Amino acid sequence: MAAMSQSTSFSYAETFTPVRSRKKRKAKANTPESPLLLLDRTKRELESDAGTWTKECQELVRAALADADIREPDVLCLGLGSPTASHNSRAQLAFLIQLCNFLDIHTSKVTAYDPAFTDADRGLLTDLDVRCLTENTENKAGTHPIGCPTILYLPHCDLWLYERIVRENWSPVQLGRVVFIANRFKDYVDNIPAAKMNKQYPCLTRFVPMLEAVAIPASVAYPTAFNSLAIQFVNKSSLPSPDDAFWTLPDQGSD
Repeated sequence: MAAMSQSTSFSYAETFTPVRSRKKRKAKANTPESPLLLLDRTKRELESDAGTWTKECQELVRAALADADIREPDVLCLGLGSPTASHNSRAQLAFLIQLCNFLDIHTSKVTAYDPAFTDADRGLLTDLDVRCLTENTENKAGTHPIGCPTILYLPHCDLWLYERIVRENWSPVQLGRVVFIANRFKDYVDNIPAAKMNKQYPCLTRFVPMLEAVAIPASVAYPTAFNSLAIQFVNKSSLPSPDDAFWTLPDQGSD
């Protein structure tokens, strides 16, 4: 009897798909957004803040410039912090850029300095065409003499810096061509003992009664970035004449 041939081969049916081993997929790393993209997002958040917050603030600054008879100002920004690392600093920078656009101030007329600036911060400011000081010694250790009409954007700076800037510009010509966007100076006078203010911050103490001040409205999106800030300026007609004894530079004591 002849032996029956038996096939030892095996083939897949047409309707069968073999299971292939799955390789573990690596989780796709999220690429961090660039500082410029983060800044643009913050601008949009500010623009949608309570509907009209940004526009209201911009109009207040424009009105202050008109009342102070200041045209085509430069901008000096101090005490910003690190906009690439801090949400509040980024919001303050975004607000400043929006304000410059609104007032038709080219960002090349903006100068900024903070010892907290990192290389990333300086890169961001350079991309925005903002002049970034690398050392405060460029302006005589932070004294910053004002040589032209200027918006001084000084959000949440130390009191000693406010005093130093006012002291360096202690004349009716210089202080008459400045609009401050800074902590409300009168709050210091109201809350710090008069003896201490008169001794350590004498110029600021004398200057405060002459200031017009308009508070920056509260921000819903960034409440701590703009709290206690005010737009402050003097009407030139209210300043004593240049030869008045008022402008004799007062002595300044320490602790």
